[in-house]
Order: sequence, then structure tokens, then C-alpha cells
Amino acid sequence: MKSVILAFQNADAAATISRAVQLGGYGVSGVCASGAEVLRMLGWTSASAVICGYRLKDVTAAELFYSLPQGMGMLVLLSQSQSGSVELPYGIQSLNLPVSRTAMLDALKTVIMINDRPSTKKSGEDLRPDRTGADKEAISRAKALLMEQGNMTEDQAHRFIQRVSMNNGSKMADTARGILAGEILY
Repeated sequence: MKSVILAFQNADAAATISRAVQLGGYGVSGVCASGAEVLRMLGWTSASAVICGYRLKDVTAAELFYSLPQGMGMLVLLSQSQSGSVELPYGIQSLNLPVSRTAMLDALKTVIMINDRPSTKKSGEDLRPDRTGADKEAISRAKALLMEQGNMTEDQAHRFIQRVSMNNGSKMADTARGILAGEILY
């Protein structure tokens, strides 16, 4: 039986989703409220996917997705206010609330099938973006500049770079270089 990890800040929402998932024939490996809890749980469970809300206690769904091991799927349930304003990275399936149990289970089945199918990529090859040392350095320097001159926290600076990158269709490293060069105003 395939199992999932649930990650929601709201315990009542997690309980409702848990019942629906179990009625659909899936196991629930655990229920978490933060991304850190999800990552700890991955050490001892063989879950196939994570079902979560967009915002957890410590990270967004997008940030958590990049920390998941290759082959693990993610289904994000978005509130009506989030559905028009949130952009998720390629590879994350999302549904807008309210959603029927059938629609959620169909989406979960799709997420698990996509991540279980044999890949044409080489074994162990990750589909997520690789960052060179220079890219990481540019992002770190841009975050430091935003924190110093833009009065942002590190998390706010990271999200700013991420949001501008998504809006412009560019890589985070390119956006960071634009900030450092003064081409992108903040």
C-alpha cells in the first residue's frame, strides 16, 4: 500500500485530509506541521508523496519540494486566496480548495504514478535545478544586499528573489546578479 506524509499547520484540516486519504486506500505515514518535521520523517518512512498546504510553520511548499528526495511527489492544496497569487515550481501538483475527496484522490494517484514510472533519465539523475558555486554565491550576496539595504529578513530576501525570478521567467542566480548590478530595483 502506498503511503503519504501530510503537512498542514491546521490540525483539523490534517485530520480531514487523513480520513479522506485512508478511505481512498492509501496509508498515512505521519502528520506534520512543519517542513523540518517532514524531512525528519523521511528518514524512517517510505512515503510516496507529501500532501500539504502552501504554507507550513517554517517553509512554503515550494521550498519543501526542493528538499524532498528525487522520486517523491507533492500535492499542494491551495486556499481560494492563494490559488490566483501563488506560483509553484514545475513538478508540484496543486488543487484549489474546496475540493472533493474524489478529485483529491485522483490527483494523488497521478502524483504517485508520475513519480513511480520508469524514467528515461539516468538512474540517480535529479530533475531539480543544479546551482554552481558561482550561482550560490550570487544568490547569497544578493540576499545580503537586500537584507542590508532593503531591510528584509533572509527569508524575505530569498522570497523576493524567487518571486522576481518566477515573474520574469529567469533563474534565481540571474535575478540575483541583476540585483547586484542594480538592474533590478527592490
